[in-house]
Amino acid sequence: SKPDSKEIDSKKFEFLLIVFLSSNYELERIVELTWEQFLKFKKWHSRMKAWNVGINKKLLNEGNKIFG
Repeated sequence: SKPDSKEIDSKKFEFLLIVFLSSNYELERIVELTWEQFLKFKKWHSRMKAWNVGINKKLLNEGNKIFG
């Protein structure tokens, strides 16, 4: 079941790093999201019973580009 809003609001981490690798496992890009940005982009995956973040242009534009 989906976590309640109290559980969601409690900060679990400072930053989420999304790392993009090439087919040869070479570093292509790193994008950093804050906790607040994660809350904005997260979606509940019912079968995995976990939050996931879909990668799209909006997320890539709003996230902090660390590398690439």
